[in-house]
Amino acid sequence: MTRLASIRASAADIFQELSRAHRLSLVVYARHELQMSVLWSAPHPQGDQAGQADRSMLFSAAGQCYLAFCGEQERSCLLQELGPAGGRESLLLARDRLWLPQMIESTRKRGYALYAAPSVQLGGGMLSGGNKAAEELAVPILIAGELVACMAVACLDDKPRNVPIPERDLYPIAQRAAGDIASRVPA
Repeated sequence: MTRLASIRASAADIFQELSRAHRLSLVVYARHELQMSVLWSAPHPQGDQAGQADRSMLFSAAGQCYLAFCGEQERSCLLQELGPAGGRESLLLARDRLWLPQMIESTRKRGYALYAAPSVQLGGGMLSGGNKAAEELAVPILIAGELVACMAVACLDDKPRNVPIPERDLYPIAQRAAGDIASRVPA
C-alpha cells in the first residue's frame, strides 16, 4: 500500500472514532502542483460534499499550513511558480509582501493554520451564519518529520454558526487526529 493510500485508510478510521464525540468536517489534502487536492474527506450526513473541493495554496487553511510546514526549498519553488501563475495568489504576493512571512511564522508558532472564508453551504447546515466568515483549521500530517499532507477540520452544526470556531478546543482534537493518522502510516 502506498503512503497516500495508507493516509486515506487511516483518516477514515480516525474520523469514525472522532465522529462519535464531535460533529466535524474533516478533509485530508495533499499538494498537487499549485493547489491542495482532496486526498480523503469525511462524508457529510446528507451526502453533500460541497466545500470539500480542491483548495488554493494561499486562500485556504490547508494551503497555508502546507506552505508553513514544508521545507524551505519546496516553499521557495512554490512561491516562484504561484506569482507568475496569475489569479488571486499572484495579486496577493505582489501587493502584500509582509503578509506571507507573518502568516508562515504565526502558523508555525501556533502549530496550525486558521483561515476565514466566505460562508460555505454544506447540505442542510452551514459552517457560519449570514455573511460571517467560516473558519477552518488545518494541521500538518508529518511522517518521520516529513510533511506529507494537511488535515483541515471545521465544526458542523445543525443551525448556522454565529460565532467563530473555538480554536482552543478544536486544535487539540485536530492535532491528536493528525498524529494518530501519521502513527498508522509506515514511514
